[in-house]
Amino acid sequence: MTILMNKVLELKMLYENISKQVVPVKLAYKFTKLFTPILAEAEFYSKEMNKILDECGEKDANGNLKVNAEGTSIRIKEDCAETLSKKLKELESIEVELKDITFTIEELNELKLSVGEFNLLMPFIADEE
Repeated sequence: MTILMNKVLELKMLYENISKQVVPVKLAYKFTKLFTPILAEAEFYSKEMNKILDECGEKDANGNLKVNAEGTSIRIKEDCAETLSKKLKELESIEVELKDITFTIEELNELKLSVGEFNLLMPFIADEE
């Protein structure tokens, strides 16, 4: 199955919720098989994002990235906004290949999921015939 990097990031957040839940061993195993490559891809994204921010972010005299007054975001060089946008779109649109792992609705009954979280798992749910 092929998904885009931006979906990998959403699935990583879902993993953080699911990983705290106690589930049967077989379900935990399947989630581990699914999420191990997702977490690796999210780590790749993080490293590449840091490279982009290092290139496009404003730096102080010590070479540290400057943040806004609230401390919530990095200040971007004026001449780098377009480059930043282009590189982020490129990074988020990378195609990621995942193994075909599927779950049944019955297996997922063990989880407490929001509708949004369930929606993220829809591509991994086997159609019941």
